[in-house]
Amino acid sequence: MALDELVARIASIAVTQHGLVRTDQVAPGERVGVRHLARRGHLVRVAKGVYGIAGAPVTWEQRLTAAAWALGRDAVVSHMSAARLWGYEHFADDALEVPVPRRQRGRAVDGLGVTVHSALRLPRGDVRSHSGLRVTSPERTIVDLARAGTAERRLEAAVDSALRLRLTTLERVIDRASA
Repeated sequence: MALDELVARIASIAVTQHGLVRTDQVAPGERVGVRHLARRGHLVRVAKGVYGIAGAPVTWEQRLTAAAWALGRDAVVSHMSAARLWGYEHFADDALEVPVPRRQRGRAVDGLGVTVHSALRLPRGDVRSHSGLRVTSPERTIVDLARAGTAERRLEAAVDSALRLRLTTLERVIDRASA
């Protein structure tokens, strides 16, 4: 494949992924081309196996996506990051929080400012898909925020937002909190 074709293919992938592409999204034979494009300044290595289109705006969503991808398939967006993804009020801060299984705890995501939490194993019902990422469910997000000592006002706003946005019910939040 010609380099111009590879650039066009990477651009078509990255346009829906905040300007990012994972090396596993290109054919094994094209990975040399990806590294070549990075050396020439067309791509920027964001994390291991994750590249961004040079000049693409660096956004919170891009950094979160890169961090989750770099931490592997078992990574799940959680805590304040999940609250922001779900659209909870008072959670617009740029925190990046991702739990991974303990066996992956040491994986590096240098330069992204991510807080990596250890999790033994999240039950299947605690993980959903949102914006192409694995994220804790609305109920689990609220429980995680409470366990992390989130201020009462923000916690109330999270519950209110989840209910108002019809992401969950009060019964489901109570059930998850008591599990």
